[in-house]
Amino acid sequence: MTFIGYTEAVSPDLDRIQIRVVAQTFGPPKHQPVPDHGPEIIWDAPINWRLCE
Repeated sequence: MTFIGYTEAVSPDLDRIQIRVVAQTFGPPKHQPVPDHGPEIIWDAPINWRLCE
């Protein structure tokens, strides 16, 4: 499963980032949106995320 979101904040000690998750997809081979997934805010380590291209 892939989470799609935006970085909203960085913790003062830089060990966590705040992500607003706006969508989830199942994949591969085809990425299909997960129905009824609303915005969610989480704090997590930056190493657990990657930049979309």
